[in-house]
Amino acid sequence: MSDLVDPTPFYLKKRYLIIFLIFIGYINLYTMRVNMSVAIVALTQNRTIIGVDGTKSYEQHFDWSSQQKGFALGAFFYGYIMTQFAGGVLATKFGGQWVFGLGIFGTAVMTLFTPLMTYQGITYLIISRVIQGVFSGMAFPAVNAVYAVWSPPLERSRSASYGISGIYVGTIIANLLSGWLGDNYGWEWIFYVFGAATIVWNVLWFLLVHSSPEHDPWITEGEKKFISESLKNQSGMKNVVKPPWKAIFTSYRVYAIAIAHFSYNWGYYTLLTQLPMYMRDILKNDLTKSGILSAVPYIVQTILIFITGYFADWLLVKKILTVTQVRKYFNNIALLGQMTFLLIAAFLTNTSAIIVCISLSVGLGALAMSGYLPNTIDIAPQFGSIILGLSNTFATIPGLVSPVLSGFIAVTPSADEYRIIFYITCGIYIVGAVVYGIFATAKVQPWALTEHSSTESTTRNDKETKNIFNFGLFGAAIFSALAPYMARHGIEYLIAIRIILGISSGFSFSSANDVLSRWIPLAERSRSASFTTAGINFGTFMANFVSGYISISLGWEWIFYTFSITTIIWCIIWFFTVHRSPETDTWITATEKQFIINSLADKNGEKAVTKPPWKSLLTSLPLWAIIVAHSSYTWGFFTMMTQLPSYMDEVLHFNLKNSAVISSLPYLAFTLVAFSSGFLADWIFKKNFLTVTQIRKYFNNFALLCQMTFLLIAAFSTDKTIIVICIILSVGLGGFITSGIFANTLDIAPQFSSIIYGISSTFAVIPGMVSPPLSGFIAVTPNASEYQIIFLIACLIYLFGTVFYGIFASGDVQQWALTKSNSEDEQIKLETAESFKERNKK
Repeated sequence: MSDLVDPTPFYLKKRYLIIFLIFIGYINLYTMRVNMSVAIVALTQNRTIIGVDGTKSYEQHFDWSSQQKGFALGAFFYGYIMTQFAGGVLATKFGGQWVFGLGIFGTAVMTLFTPLMTYQGITYLIISRVIQGVFSGMAFPAVNAVYAVWSPPLERSRSASYGISGIYVGTIIANLLSGWLGDNYGWEWIFYVFGAATIVWNVLWFLLVHSSPEHDPWITEGEKKFISESLKNQSGMKNVVKPPWKAIFTSYRVYAIAIAHFSYNWGYYTLLTQLPMYMRDILKNDLTKSGILSAVPYIVQTILIFITGYFADWLLVKKILTVTQVRKYFNNIALLGQMTFLLIAAFLTNTSAIIVCISLSVGLGALAMSGYLPNTIDIAPQFGSIILGLSNTFATIPGLVSPVLSGFIAVTPSADEYRIIFYITCGIYIVGAVVYGIFATAKVQPWALTEHSSTESTTRNDKETKNIFNFGLFGAAIFSALAPYMARHGIEYLIAIRIILGISSGFSFSSANDVLSRWIPLAERSRSASFTTAGINFGTFMANFVSGYISISLGWEWIFYTFSITTIIWCIIWFFTVHRSPETDTWITATEKQFIINSLADKNGEKAVTKPPWKSLLTSLPLWAIIVAHSSYTWGFFTMMTQLPSYMDEVLHFNLKNSAVISSLPYLAFTLVAFSSGFLADWIFKKNFLTVTQIRKYFNNFALLCQMTFLLIAAFSTDKTIIVICIILSVGLGGFITSGIFANTLDIAPQFSSIIYGISSTFAVIPGMVSPPLSGFIAVTPNASEYQIIFLIACLIYLFGTVFYGIFASGDVQQWALTKSNSEDEQIKLETAESFKERNKK
């Protein structure tokens, strides 16, 4: 397979365009998710009113308690968790490009309505955010369905890394622009700008993306043939059949992915939601500066994502590491690295040092994008979207819990309270690393291997459905646009709309894995996962960066309107341009199509799409390693995403503009790291320096440990500059995780990668549910001590995710993901290996 060559020129390769669109889709998805973290600072901060007689008075747009803010930040994930699994299933049945595109489109529409909903009260805002979550949840797992038909196996690490790097680029953009928008135009424009931009993307997506290379009228014959040959011998990828639910739900490999996913998300969501507030409350930055500083970690992560993705695939191509090794090493390096730097940040008092540590902690998460993320496709290629949906459902819990928990912890808020939040995150990182390290694998699982089914069913599925990924984002955009309206009616409505937004978004993530599993060769998976995942952090960066500016200039409502519009635009583009696989893409060149097909040809587990072996899947330790690492990462990510703007404002005392800018820097760092890590991972793989398993583990755990370390430093530093630098490094270095867990789902079961990613994302969403409310309960004052608690929690979760992933993760295709024929071949290989070992003993 490694001898296959795609003769198509780089600029004509359709799969690269699809990865780029996935990257932009993730950017839009996360600008709409993250903008609330910055917008809420503008919504609740005191404004000086000078009367005609010169007297000064102070008022707030909305006088919400820290607990209410925590629920508003976490509302998105209540909807998001609902559709992670559904997104994976829908992507497998109807095609990842439809689910991904529609999920983003729905999110954009709801984003545009956010200002309107906000004015109705917090209840309406919550409802709006819930609906956004519903749409967004569909998009994430749907990506795997796109990868499954468009990505040759040897390109999957970089594909997953590149695509998912959009998450962090989006985080960067959101942090940078939100503060500026809020300061200059009003908080409403934070939503209007990002919502409108997403709509533009949707137009391009629907125009350019087709279900597969075979259905794409614009793909070159060379690329079409390449993709076809690459995917030809991947067991389970030729025909779509009923997923083996029991095997999937009982596979400890799937749970390993979900736990890693959970651990990563806990840290991610904790930082995502708490970093802006941490920058404001502890580091005393204004909104704009807080947005910038909050974006720095994601800038670091974005850079590392691109490096680690290529590096992971290079390690595989060069046979230096097995797929399982790449997944485990990258994943657990990310988690343990995140944990380490988060712990360091927790104990630092210097602002600059704290920012550096947090930036490294988040940035090292880029390694996980070549770990647990593509791991869903590895263990079960045709069910990758379903698994990703399950994983992302679990990984959404941090998004539900972390903001609320942080809200209860950081009541004052104080540095000590945020330190507690960091400790919790570090602990979750550890759990994720341990579980993934022990149980993860990249081998196609036996339950993912089946006899050939009707080819007719495949054609029908390809034609019936193409863009579940798009539906998720589209719905999220719609509900994001409704957030201001719901917020005006009360926080209860805002929470409700955020839950719905989360449901919408939930469809997208696992379905994206299905797209990658069909489009990205194995040698490109690390960089693809890193690149696409970088969109998450770049979206966070954009949300933090832009939201403050939009809020100040246009009003806080436009934070939602802006991101909703951009998402809807993206949805349109996705709908028309992305196809489910190279085979169904009418615009891909024949050369690229053949290259992808040939690249995926020898990847076990993608020959026939069958019923997922649920029992084997849910009892698969490598899958659970991904879940734990993913959840550990998302805990830190969601915590930072939701708390960073508030931290910048309340603790660091940055104004709205500064808070937004600073809060976006970590995600810009993550984006850059993610891009770099993807290339680095693929390069290591191609040079055979490391196995896939080693790449996944090293990159993943390096990211988590770095995030933990710098987050710890930031938590205990008193210097604003150090704090900002640590946060930037903590978030930014998380970019290495894109070549860890995010690519690992593609390794262990390519045909079930979307399912695995869905499972992992389901768990990884839990931090998004828990972290914001928890942070709200912790940071009541808020003060530095309260935010220290939040950071410490994140560090502990990072550490756990690192250990678990390091032990259980694998980059090998699991036996249960192999078809009968390939399973027999694999058994012969195993028996031969055992005989060799026995001879050596003698």
